[in-house]
Amino acid sequence: MSRDTSLGQHIIVGLAGSSLLPEEKTLIKELRPLGIVLFGKNIDFREESWPETLKMLIADCRERARREDFLVSIDHEGGRVHRFPLPVTRFPAAKHWHQDSFAVAHAMGKELRALGINLSFAPVLDIHSEPANTVIGDRAHSNNWEEVARYAFEVQKGLHQAGVLSCGKHFPGHGNTLQDSHHELPALELTKEELGQRELKPFEEYIRNGAPLLMSAHVRYTALDAKNPASLSKVILSDLLRGEMGFQNVLITDDLEMRALEHLSPGEKAFQAIAASSDILLEANPSHGLALQNAKEMLKSLEENSAALEPHLKASQERIQKLLEFRKTLPQQSLPTGEILGAMAHRTLSDKIRSQIV
Repeated sequence: MSRDTSLGQHIIVGLAGSSLLPEEKTLIKELRPLGIVLFGKNIDFREESWPETLKMLIADCRERARREDFLVSIDHEGGRVHRFPLPVTRFPAAKHWHQDSFAVAHAMGKELRALGINLSFAPVLDIHSEPANTVIGDRAHSNNWEEVARYAFEVQKGLHQAGVLSCGKHFPGHGNTLQDSHHELPALELTKEELGQRELKPFEEYIRNGAPLLMSAHVRYTALDAKNPASLSKVILSDLLRGEMGFQNVLITDDLEMRALEHLSPGEKAFQAIAASSDILLEANPSHGLALQNAKEMLKSLEENSAALEPHLKASQERIQKLLEFRKTLPQQSLPTGEILGAMAHRTLSDKIRSQIV
């Protein structure tokens, strides 16, 4: 299995709009990112032909990155985390799926793959353990860790059988916070023992069931690491997740442009995340400038610190290659967009779940 040593494989980037800007075209060629992450701003809602426009954007990025194994990712959870216009089926939030979790994820996965998307940042493994939590809330499958673990595994199976990679999130748990990491850096004082009794349980089960990919949280767990959020913490990612919990597959950061990390430069975030044992940097949605501009600074930092990071980068590159090989074992055949998006069976499933919501 040949190892790709290009630094671009360590980054997934966001884009400005529904077509590439001239500077983005140049930077994608230069940086060769592993993939892109999509948001509503990348979809032209004004046109009924938006699926074809989106496919053109994806094809343009893949061609310029010169990567056959190009990851096209999105947060697609149902409920309020839904980026698409019609005819894509709109499912209720994960809290309401229960025994239909596999069917929902399989339907979602088929629609994503019909659009050219091969990675969904789901399932949510957070437990809705804090009722006042607004960032997770009904995105969580349950306030019970056993149900979260069970339904999350069904989501993983559904996505994989549809041909889409899954990514469990947000390690080591964002469900007990009061603050939202999109806007500030949350802090939790739970001890390691308390985390192990609840928050870590779904992740333990997910890892045991062969999780290919996990996303870390921009949350500071003061009893474990008084200074760094989990996404930048060696104690939490290297010692706890990889060491004690045995996770040896790919680890991606949450969006490094969240305000939780606004006190750090792009280069500092990149260095700390890789040094802490992350594999992929998610540079998604900056408030100013282009994600690819910040990505260039991040990769420059990795290059300048390549000697110090060499053991991390080597292990990381091997894990990423393993992930790409695993993706090839999932269904690969193209799906007809017109027949899959908003299919009658998918809409019927969504309606059934909605009818059961009290």
